Amino acid sequence: MREKGQHKHKTGLVIIAIGKLIQVLLVLAAGAAALILANRVPPESLAAWADATAPQSDLVQGLVDKVVGTDNKTLAIFGKGQLCVRCAVRGRGRGVGTTRFGFIEGPVWIAELGVLLFSDMNFSGGDAKGPPSRIRRLKPPSSFDVLVETANSNGLALSLEGAVLAATHDTQSLSAFDAQTGKRTDLTVRYQGKRFNSPNDLTIRDDGTVYFSDPDYQLGSRSSELGSVGVYRVSAPLGAAEGAAELVDGTLQKPNGLALSPDQRTLYVGSSGNEVWKFSVASDGSVSNRTKFAEVGGSDGMAVDCAGNLYVTSGAVEVFAPSGDKLGEISTAESPSNAAFGGADKKTLYITAQTGLYSIALAVPGFPY
Repeated sequence: MREKGQHKHKTGLVIIAIGKLIQVLLVLAAGAAALILANRVPPESLAAWADATAPQSDLVQGLVDKVVGTDNKTLAIFGKGQLCVRCAVRGRGRGVGTTRFGFIEGPVWIAELGVLLFSDMNFSGGDAKGPPSRIRRLKPPSSFDVLVETANSNGLALSLEGAVLAATHDTQSLSAFDAQTGKRTDLTVRYQGKRFNSPNDLTIRDDGTVYFSDPDYQLGSRSSELGSVGVYRVSAPLGAAEGAAELVDGTLQKPNGLALSPDQRTLYVGSSGNEVWKFSVASDGSVSNRTKFAEVGGSDGMAVDCAGNLYVTSGAVEVFAPSGDKLGEISTAESPSNAAFGGADKKTLYITAQTGLYSIALAVPGFPY
């Protein structure tokens, strides 16, 4: 999550911008590719999808025009083999009930339960331990409730044991929540015996190793025991001893979102310096060889699909191939903060964006599904 002083935190109707897949067939012949598009939706039809109770502002119309308007912009996502699929956000979805969000972050899909969990932070409240937050639950298509009333969480991830692992700024560490009951277990994770600033986001390797970022956005009035920000690695079992965390990088400018490639050999880390970095990951989980992967308009949370494409939330969701080539963007009416794949077929990308939750149907499933 980026510095929140720049955001206007408004409550309002929850908005889910519903994505609609545009079918594309890629035909390879004589070294050239021919794209055959079907079921194109004209911009005037998209406008009719806008919430009738929402003001038809320039922002909403700009979203429709920018994504699938007269300029015919679409997002190209290249999966494995020679498959090319294009998709586009279909304007602005309808408000869901009267649920109000503060600032939402850290989405994670729980396949066993068929639900999406995410953190909902209240920046108008809080104390020295940072802003209060809940863990909310979405049962698709539009049923919301609260799993954990007092979580003080930001980024969420699913552990190998099926628990929801959270970056919690009240404990300045990590916490585990039962995915069904919400029962909380705080983990004693330290670096050289010192507390972290305010852990922000995390990703989990298939051997249980946890990588997490520790900027100082939710440090509040507390003093930093470390005196620096960084990216850390914790091997399972978590919190077995103080000082168990290992420093991955202590030089990035306010590190933020993290993601692992499908082969687990690359760790992506975003920073407030508008850059995404990649690190080589060895078989034992150790990290080395930092190189610049891409430049974005302010890097926040990330997601990866099964083809290895990286989805970086900035002013939009910017999509990059494993090579670092930019494939396109997904736009939402509010600036996105994070993203996660989910849904029954694991092909729905859920996007948290300030006060609204958005979704788009893609043609490739997300990793680690």
